[in-house]
Amino acid sequence: MRRFPVGLLLIAVWLIGCTAPTQPGSAAVASSTIPAAPTAFILHTVAATTSAATHTPAATSTPVPSATAVNATATLGQPTPAPLPPSPTQLPPSAPPSPTALPGPSDTPTPRVALTPVPPPPLPSSPTSRPGAGPTAPNIDIIVDNRDSGFSTTGHWFIGDGGQSYGGDCAWAPRGIGNIAYVKPALPLRGAYEIFAWWCGDPNGDQAERAQIQVYPTVGRVATFPVYVNLQENAGQWRSLGVYPLETNGFLSIDSGLHGNVVADAFRFVYRSPERTSITPTPLPTPILWSNHPPSPLEQLTAGDLSARLGLTRRFYTASPLIVSQETTFDDCQAFPRDGCGGARPGWRVRVGHRQMTVAYRVSQDYRHVAIEPPPDLAGRQSLYLYGSQGARFFRVDRYPDDVWMLSAAPLDAEAPATSMPLEAQVVQDLREFIDRYGTIRFAMNAGAPPGEATLYGLGPKVELDAGDRGRLVTMIAALAETAWLAIP
Repeated sequence: MRRFPVGLLLIAVWLIGCTAPTQPGSAAVASSTIPAAPTAFILHTVAATTSAATHTPAATSTPVPSATAVNATATLGQPTPAPLPPSPTQLPPSAPPSPTALPGPSDTPTPRVALTPVPPPPLPSSPTSRPGAGPTAPNIDIIVDNRDSGFSTTGHWFIGDGGQSYGGDCAWAPRGIGNIAYVKPALPLRGAYEIFAWWCGDPNGDQAERAQIQVYPTVGRVATFPVYVNLQENAGQWRSLGVYPLETNGFLSIDSGLHGNVVADAFRFVYRSPERTSITPTPLPTPILWSNHPPSPLEQLTAGDLSARLGLTRRFYTASPLIVSQETTFDDCQAFPRDGCGGARPGWRVRVGHRQMTVAYRVSQDYRHVAIEPPPDLAGRQSLYLYGSQGARFFRVDRYPDDVWMLSAAPLDAEAPATSMPLEAQVVQDLREFIDRYGTIRFAMNAGAPPGEATLYGLGPKVELDAGDRGRLVTMIAALAETAWLAIP
């Protein structure tokens, strides 16, 4: 046999190996390189991973990028999917406390979602979102009026129209610890909301200069955001109270304590951002008025007297200015009836006006006696009838428009706890006797420790207490003060 050259044999084997096709196998697949898909395709594929894997045959499917692949792509500078706002259904079902509803039918059964019910003032720019935040915030603009089902009250509330009301009227309550209104807007999403308030006008000048609005982020015993507003200013317009993080069951309350009448008209909630972190509030500033011009004794006994009777909230006598003062000489017993009167007494006849009401006073020249000449409409307008202080505490008796008489008390520190309670019928009857018999009576309360003083704002002619009436009145006031002190939380 002829030998085949070994070198030629090796060359032939080498040529056959270069031209033969490679068979698919696990090693070949493992060493293959798959081109990277565009980022948009990767995001789409991740969203449809489940359906694509179940309907596409394995032999022809394109490998599905995993979450690891998406994250690796994002680290190379590709955009990531924007987080969606959390669903309201994720919150546990709960309901805010249910105070007594405002009497009267509701014109609108549910809170209104209004687009542009009243042209609001220019709104501040939206809070800065985090990098990669979601799309434009949804258009949520909810208004709760005082006649809507999202509005409720506790205590003594009334419906009226002081002018510049939203929707034609507003709710109001006299000063008192338990007079609170609640506003529950039923928000569709949690997030940051800018809150606006609209309050009606103040024709009588007795609305609180320091009404307190408490913003509750959610139902329960949680820290609130307090903001104070001056209800005597900026009526008839939307005023921003700031931006606050709210859950879907967030709500607010408004009251004035003993600072004056409180009004609750309409409140607006505008969605700003899905952020749930606390945003620094921007509350409406409440100016505090001060005066370097002390009132004279005459002004204290006349203008100050009327301001107290009408429950005016301004701290200075200018709330009821002196109109005219005439120096004269009085018949002592006719001008200032009391035990032991007689002869002539010099003094002034003065007139004080407030909001189309004029009240005349007779004031002795030594400022010892002041007698009021009440016009017929004063009895219907007067609210404060008794005020007293003892040590660092004070108490007062106010008559509400529905003829409910309330005893209120608090420490002189405005931020300390206070209390209010209705007077018993017999106490009201006894107090009315003194009101019909005496005018403005100031006297010391030396029976208690520490000593105190009290003022009766009556509508009668007498200017000094009889001996027997003094004992009865001091005893009654001391009992009221003790009741009030014990009730303070």
